[in-house]
Amino acid sequence: MPVNVAVAVTDPRLAQSFQVERQTGFFDDDGVYIVNTVTLQRTGVLHPATMDDMAELEMEGQRAGNFIAVYSDQDLWMADGESITSDLILWFGNKYKVIKSKNWSDYGYWKAIGEASG
Repeated sequence: MPVNVAVAVTDPRLAQSFQVERQTGFFDDDGVYIVNTVTLQRTGVLHPATMDDMAELEMEGQRAGNFIAVYSDQDLWMADGESITSDLILWFGNKYKVIKSKNWSDYGYWKAIGEASG
């Protein structure tokens, strides 16, 4: 049985509150897609991305930008190229678009990497 580390990512000595903007949608009766943006309250451990975090991106060459790593006990969405739009993480007045998300829910957490966005 995997060890659940959710207690670590919600521990008030390590964790902090942040917001997630998530877009969802539906088709109305006329077939028009209606986008709805919701703001979710989350708790987790956030920090500037490390070199090890950046290595997870598997990108060739150097990537300019400002990145964060996020550990949360709730899911964080990454765009799938079809119907799912990446979550935007709001932290210290900045927005970060989720560009990598790993489901480690068997261990009680999700890890995401966000890139500064507009």
